[in-house]
Amino acid sequence: MDKQGNPIGSVERKPQPENFFEGKELERWQRYFCDMANVFICCLDSYGNPLTPLEGNGEEALKINKIIDGEQFQNMLLRVSKSTLEDQAIETTVYPNVRLAVISGKAAGKPVINWLVCGVLSDADDIEDYEKPPLEGITCLIGRKQFERAVDAIRGMTDMMIHDRRCALQAGEESERSRKKQQEAEKESRRTKVFIEMMQIPLNGHKGESAANKLLAFIGNFLDVSAAGLCRNRGKSGRVDIVSKWCDGKSCWDMDKEIGGREFTLFKRERAVVLSADSMVNDREKEELAALGLKSVIVMPVVLRGRTSMRVFFGETQRERAWELDEIKFVNDSVKILQKILPL
Repeated sequence: MDKQGNPIGSVERKPQPENFFEGKELERWQRYFCDMANVFICCLDSYGNPLTPLEGNGEEALKINKIIDGEQFQNMLLRVSKSTLEDQAIETTVYPNVRLAVISGKAAGKPVINWLVCGVLSDADDIEDYEKPPLEGITCLIGRKQFERAVDAIRGMTDMMIHDRRCALQAGEESERSRKKQQEAEKESRRTKVFIEMMQIPLNGHKGESAANKLLAFIGNFLDVSAAGLCRNRGKSGRVDIVSKWCDGKSCWDMDKEIGGREFTLFKRERAVVLSADSMVNDREKEELAALGLKSVIVMPVVLRGRTSMRVFFGETQRERAWELDEIKFVNDSVKILQKILPL
């Protein structure tokens, strides 16, 4: 028995990440089983944790709850749930007219839900062979053969429940996969369209800074960032000047004031820098992000004529952002286009 008087408990006692069935659904089935078979039932998860209280014929369930041997139940549950050969077990108890059954509903060989079923027999015999006299004061009675058939029926309906639930879950997962594939296809189509538009920038008469402005706008809008900029280093000093800039129109961020003429290690590195809400950021990077007024940023070197003299960045001023891998790849591919159109 547990502290609440429930004959439940398991060896592992681990919390289950997600119940296979909803609580109300299990309660509905439990009431149906009790009414159908004239027995006392409770439901447990795959680890033996209670999902429903023991129910049956009114207050008689409380009496049954007290006389069930918790150790016997746990041993039965462990044996049946771990077995690959049996899904149910029926045992006698210390009372000649009380039978205890455990049913383990499994999916792919693993227990999903377990039922504890107790029946008080109307046709008990061999009374002298038991430790205690017959349990009295119970009106919810069932014959021995009827109890065995009831346990078989509960197991069969449990298998049907699990099958139907698995089918519903698989249908939901398939629908979710289809939705994600459609989203990916739409995103890929939009990405391709943006690349085509960026490649046409020089053909539309834009050159140098004008072309950079256009390209930053395309990338910034696609990524849905607060701001983007193209910076040029002043020799080896690390100080930078703003060559081109773009803002989303909603952010109050003075790029020239925050970056222009100042020194930042983020704009000196030869490799890309990706600072996300979920990435490891050192103290210097935290200080520079705070000084820039940015929450997250991607900085990529721009190589012209074999040397890195500029960096392009895309940043968030309002929210911390965890950059996705395909977003980083998109920026990297966009920088390749920028490197081709800047010398024009």
